[in-house]
Amino acid sequence: MNINRQMDSVEVIAHEVLSLHEQELSLIQRANEVRKKAEEARTLLSDLITSIQESTPHALPGLFTINGLLFDITRKDGYIEIHKVSDLINHLEAIPTS
Repeated sequence: MNINRQMDSVEVIAHEVLSLHEQELSLIQRANEVRKKAEEARTLLSDLITSIQESTPHALPGLFTINGLLFDITRKDGYIEIHKVSDLINHLEAIPTS
């Protein structure tokens, strides 16, 4: 391979590296935006569940489902775990019973 072809290859690869780096930065920025929105939604959810519990004590058990979603509000730190019931069923079915 002569020097001109090698330099062309270097240029092409360098442009690819820069393009991928720009994509990486864009994805990181988007992930940060989505994470912030998820945290805001989780805070709203937590506030709503707290309001329900305060207005009607024992209205919600520690674990409950709504339309295919399983909510776990038993943690002491106030974090609410949310799972799709179908995902849990699939997980449980994959666990050997013997």
